[in-house]
Amino acid sequence: MQRLPVPINDEWTAFARPVITFYDAPTNGTAHGSSPLDPLVSGTDKQFKLGDIILPIGIGKAKAEGWSWGGGLTFIFPSSSNDLLGSHKYQMGPTALLLWANKKWLVGGHLQHWWSIGNDNASSNDPLINASIAAKHNSDTNHTALQYFIVRHLPNAWQIRASPIVSVNWNGIDDNKVTLPIALGFGKMIKLGPMPVMLMAEYQQALVAPDAIGMDHTFMLQANFIIPNPFGSL
Repeated sequence: MQRLPVPINDEWTAFARPVITFYDAPTNGTAHGSSPLDPLVSGTDKQFKLGDIILPIGIGKAKAEGWSWGGGLTFIFPSSSNDLLGSHKYQMGPTALLLWANKKWLVGGHLQHWWSIGNDNASSNDPLINASIAAKHNSDTNHTALQYFIVRHLPNAWQIRASPIVSVNWNGIDDNKVTLPIALGFGKMIKLGPMPVMLMAEYQQALVAPDAIGMDHTFMLQANFIIPNPFGSL
């Protein structure tokens, strides 16, 4: 995941925050999820596979300290390299980002909502997998994700952090709509040659999850590559 800021003028900044997902998950069996935020599959054989790609874009005001905010559109592209892990739907909706920061803390949230706008016309020679793909093609998606951030900066480029994603599937049934996790982890800024990289590890535990099949707990590993702004100061 990498945020790419593009300065518009002295006050406004455009941003893109692409998220490329990978999952170590069953690649046979039955699929349950409808997005890269909910790629639930039951089965036996596990593989490390590319998931769908999320791309929020927008404009806002960014500050090193104090309040930063932005808004725009967010997209999901059905890029999964495994038929059971992807949504098979093109999706779009609004996004909003609000952050407060000083030298010791970063607190805020990133809200996204998606509706399906089309499918990828995928199919499979395996009748069981094809039935799962067809079911996703024939269903509409309507879901929300709120990632909240609580980061405490420590000496020597370390940090204590929590950044879980609260998700709501508005098409879910009864008590099977909400996933509400809490989290605790750490991060460390390192350098790969001249490029700074933020490495993060975080344990997440669900306080609320869908009854039938849903998140209980998970361990997240993430690397943010701090790419120099190619647009400079426009």
